[in-house]
Amino acid sequence: MSQRHGSLVRGSRFGRTILVIVRRARIVGTVAAALLASSCYSYTSQPINAGLLQENAEFRISDVGRVALVDQLGPGAQTVEGRVVREDASGWALQVSRLTTIRGESYTWLGERIELPRTSVEGVARKTFDRPRTIVAMAMITGAVVAFVLSRNLFGWGSDAESGPPSIPPVSIRY
Repeated sequence: MSQRHGSLVRGSRFGRTILVIVRRARIVGTVAAALLASSCYSYTSQPINAGLLQENAEFRISDVGRVALVDQLGPGAQTVEGRVVREDASGWALQVSRLTTIRGESYTWLGERIELPRTSVEGVARKTFDRPRTIVAMAMITGAVVAFVLSRNLFGWGSDAESGPPSIPPVSIRY
């Protein structure tokens, strides 16, 4: 009996409406998570001799560095992001989290360690928490969720277009 009941709900208009709402909520949630993740942090340029030990940073690779690091990073490396685990006068040891090529391709790495000589780097940026952008993103996400809930009348607020006094069908009297 429970199987039959479950199939009736799934096949009903109510069941289809719930599935549509769940799908839309997943899409909204995914977009919100992407927006929030991209807005919480930003990269600020730093002098190459800035202390970055145990910091997350992005290194822009020079033309000379692309040639010198082809064995470690592959061809066409433009930026390398990761956590600095060692820093000295010759360069950095980095646990890589992302690599971007000059073609715009982006690759996620799982913390593989590379040695990055200072002569191979043309710029450095430190990853920092961006409070104002995070507040704006949270406000946008909250507004989107509230608008979604209100537009779907999920809590019974507002009025339905179909509500009001019931219509009386016309009556015909025959003799």
